[in-house]
Amino acid sequence: MTTATGRPRACEDEPTPGLMSRTDRAETAFDALARALDDAAPGCKGDTRFTLDAHQLQRDEVTFLSVKVCRPCPLRALCQDYAEAAKPQAGVWAGRVYGPRRGRPDD
Repeated sequence: MTTATGRPRACEDEPTPGLMSRTDRAETAFDALARALDDAAPGCKGDTRFTLDAHQLQRDEVTFLSVKVCRPCPLRALCQDYAEAAKPQAGVWAGRVYGPRRGRPDD
């Protein structure tokens, strides 16, 4: 069984998230978010500010997006789960700005 994006759906008997690699956690979180997107539209849909690099956003703009768009979004928890696992290279995810990673390599 696959999602609308063609990725395989997560199985209910998958390993405990704490024991999965970051890549596996990100894929599982992506699948859950993709399934939810089949039924609900996020508040950020069509808003290009959510895909900008961190340096392209003003601090007050991020606060506005976080409070007015992300906080009431029905998909916020799933968006946050994905972002925490995937560590996106850009964009606003669940009210937080992500950018290029620095420091230790991926696990």
